[in-house]
Amino acid sequence: MDSVTEFQAILKLNSLCIFGEDLSKYIAPIKPGIALANTEVFQFSTDVEEMVKAIDKDRSSENIAYWSKRIIKNLVRSCFHMTIPIESCYTRDLKLSAKIFLKHYPDKPQILHFLKMLDFPFSDPLELKKYFKKGFGKWVLEETKRWLENYNPRKAPSLPRDVCYKLRH
Repeated sequence: MDSVTEFQAILKLNSLCIFGEDLSKYIAPIKPGIALANTEVFQFSTDVEEMVKAIDKDRSSENIAYWSKRIIKNLVRSCFHMTIPIESCYTRDLKLSAKIFLKHYPDKPQILHFLKMLDFPFSDPLELKKYFKKGFGKWVLEETKRWLENYNPRKAPSLPRDVCYKLRH
């Protein structure tokens, strides 16, 4: 089965070979669709769990700032990736990702607040975790779970390139 994995997507869409053999040429083209979207949406809840463990282990301001920025980027990208099957486009630009997300979720302007927090990351680990226990972060976790139920009900980490499911309402 020819599927799209997270590492294939990173290598093919987000990497540039500067030395040695370009491995991306061995990966078939990746079209914006369910399989590509799944690479980010599938990983989001695991990313949040990893963030919680990491900030519980190390509460230094540097670590909190690192995880704050990292999880915010992952959140914005996951929000955008949920729209890929509808939009049939791909970007790594966070502002454009948020803009496209808002086109489909106009009642979720909180994503813009998260974008601003990249410049002013959390310093309090409890405050950071709070956003994922309630509020917008919790909503994104729930929405990614719903997305997976619709597009990846088997919860597979990678999907076939040509996957095409009808939404179940």
